[in-house]
Amino acid sequence: MKYTSALCGSGKTHTVIRSIAKNKYKFRGRAILVQPKKQNLIESEAALKSLGMAPQVIDEDHIPVDKHGKKETTVAARLNAYMGAQRTPKAEDVLLVTHASFFNIIRKMRPEAKAHYVVIFDETPQNVFGQFQLSLSTNANLITDHIITEESQHEDFFRLVPKDDVDIQIFLTKEGEDEVNDKLRGLFDKLLDDDFKCEIRKDLWSKFLKNKKNSKNNVAFTAHHYMQPTIFSGFKYVHFLSAKFIESDLFHIFQKQGVHFEEKELKVRYSEHKNTTNTHIRYCMERDFSKSKRTNLCKNGKTIIQNILDVSRMNIQDDKTLLVLNKDMIDGDSDLLRSIKIPQNVEIISSYVHGLNEYQDVHHITFAASLNYRDTQSDFLFDRFGISYEDIDRSFLFSSTYQAVCRTSIRNMNDDSFRVITVPDRRSAAYLQEVLGIPDERVKSLEDHMYLYEEKTSGGQRKEHKQTKEMTELKKSAKKIIIKECEEFSNFMIDGESRFRINLLDKTVTTQVSKVLDFENPEDILDFFEKESSFTSNDKYTEDRLAWCALINTEALLNPKTGLIKQYGEANNAGYTCLMFDKDTSKTGEDISFSECAAWFKKQNWSFFMYETYSGAGNFRVVLPMTQVITCEAHELLTKWINKSIGNLGFKAAENEPGPFDSSKFNAASKFFLPNHKVGTKIKTYRHTGTVFNPIKALISKEVKISDQMAEAKQGQTSHKKKIYERVINPALTAINKTETRAGLRNRKSEEAKERFLQSKGHNELAELVRKMTFWEKSDEILPFVLMNYRSGPDMQRETEGLIRQYASIETCTQKYGWSE
Repeated sequence: MKYTSALCGSGKTHTVIRSIAKNKYKFRGRAILVQPKKQNLIESEAALKSLGMAPQVIDEDHIPVDKHGKKETTVAARLNAYMGAQRTPKAEDVLLVTHASFFNIIRKMRPEAKAHYVVIFDETPQNVFGQFQLSLSTNANLITDHIITEESQHEDFFRLVPKDDVDIQIFLTKEGEDEVNDKLRGLFDKLLDDDFKCEIRKDLWSKFLKNKKNSKNNVAFTAHHYMQPTIFSGFKYVHFLSAKFIESDLFHIFQKQGVHFEEKELKVRYSEHKNTTNTHIRYCMERDFSKSKRTNLCKNGKTIIQNILDVSRMNIQDDKTLLVLNKDMIDGDSDLLRSIKIPQNVEIISSYVHGLNEYQDVHHITFAASLNYRDTQSDFLFDRFGISYEDIDRSFLFSSTYQAVCRTSIRNMNDDSFRVITVPDRRSAAYLQEVLGIPDERVKSLEDHMYLYEEKTSGGQRKEHKQTKEMTELKKSAKKIIIKECEEFSNFMIDGESRFRINLLDKTVTTQVSKVLDFENPEDILDFFEKESSFTSNDKYTEDRLAWCALINTEALLNPKTGLIKQYGEANNAGYTCLMFDKDTSKTGEDISFSECAAWFKKQNWSFFMYETYSGAGNFRVVLPMTQVITCEAHELLTKWINKSIGNLGFKAAENEPGPFDSSKFNAASKFFLPNHKVGTKIKTYRHTGTVFNPIKALISKEVKISDQMAEAKQGQTSHKKKIYERVINPALTAINKTETRAGLRNRKSEEAKERFLQSKGHNELAELVRKMTFWEKSDEILPFVLMNYRSGPDMQRETEGLIRQYASIETCTQKYGWSE
């Protein structure tokens, strides 16, 4: 599948129409242009005719009628005839259809009818994902009699499938004949459609089967459906033209299903909005707007929606303004629409106005529609596909707001008129500010004129508002720098063999590093913790067992944040070597159990080890090794991200905490006691061997958020390799050399080499022993040690002396680390 992502009004449609005409012999009359509305088709028809093409619009309005006014055929029949084998296409032919005609008719045609056609979608389809909700007081068997479950590709969901396709078809009556059937029709239609999948959460299905009643004494049934990439199969290829295509539901959901999208660039009129120097954005509320808030009364006795309309007219006099409302207010007999007073010189338009050019003479617009997904829908997209809540907002609410705004004179690149855009909430304003390039001084809050009551807060978390464009850019830059710093750590070695270090400190009020442990592989860290889990003591704070998974730079004494001197504080940490999490008893009742936590980490398929702490009673720690050393800032980002990810499932350490773990442990000074339990007792442990956690891959994810404070702290830093080396690598090298004396380090490393050799003796192991001890400048100890502990005799002596000569010229620790004695 191909896509072109460009700004609204930049001329995507115009460019592709010219491309179709220019390459008509390449398309050979087999191009289908699919557009949202009939009005779009009419505009494209005129443009194609002006280029000498022969466009064919096929929709209800273009079906011929007889002398009695009766239509001679149907849209389906016309489309089948047009694409059938009996018709010979001409190079100038272009088929123009609406999105609805494509999905209802064309995509269901026989493969031979579709095979040679190129489909060009003008704007991304909107029916990619949906929800089916039903609340039944009786007749729950209507679902269970016709639906069974299968395993989904996600372990928390079932796929819903028909028991028998024919029985469902027989069961469904004509629309309008039966109320229950009409309610089930949306679900059953999707179940019978091979190009959609329907899924339900396993726990909700279980409750439904058990007939569990909700607060309204009904049995709730909530399922979700999503489009399959097969819906576009059979065509030569499909090309999507859309503003911000990579923010769409279709892009996210298809990409999660393994679809590869190829970007195809088109030469458009502009790649950024430059005619916005007189554009102003105003938002009515700091809080998020929703349908449920529209009729809430304010202190002045008016509803929120009425106050939005009233304040939207401030400072624009009687100039014509576009007003965007929800479909439920525009269509039919709307009591809500009748209850509000529409300002003069206002034209109401739908929120779905993609590609229309008829409003380019209007400068002002008020977007008063609420297009939020329901929480159950957002949660499904997040849990099932891992789409972030920010991306969900962008795909639906923000994209529609941006599309509507670009119906105004902003669409004309040569028009830089005074322009006012009014939106309901700050998050929408922040998105528009970012995409339109509006500075802070032209973004204004109107909340003081809204007479809002103080918002009632529920137990749930509120989504944070989006940041200003400047802060967003600063965060992006800071995160890139942090990732680059960690990438420079990717090949970092403590010595010739070890990559990770754990320091054992003497006690909580640390006076010294009692022992330094270096590890070659991440899994070796888990071996160590698993071995230590058998340790017993009657002292909870047994000395020399406080682990700090860090490269300690004892020369860095001054804490840059507090200005205080602390020898074993965050200023001394030059890099994290392992992630650890501490879980204490929750104060909210939203505790996560040992097994629930283990299950979450296992789902990620990361290698990890868990152990109960000395106090037991549900308190435990998680050890998560990594593929490499990372910076302290990366450690903070990743530990907070993992904590929040679990917190999104409802597990909280305290009322205002984002997750179940102790948040005080996410800083650079965090230390953790090794496993320890009372003599005669046992502790619970769990180990999973999977894929070692890759911190770079995680940091790249949009889910890992950087705070304002961290972004500002990184301001002024660059990703230049030399600067990163000075800022990050040099302190780390100093750390590994300064944790203990050089003589002590040489002695420890040579003793470790001897111990490893004794565990597995052989010719290759002997060569490795000689290499390591030579590196640590202990070659004079090699021969006596080997003859005493391996084999004595002249042959062994000759072999060892030969290896000593072989490795005599290798780089030593003094040379590698630049030591000067």
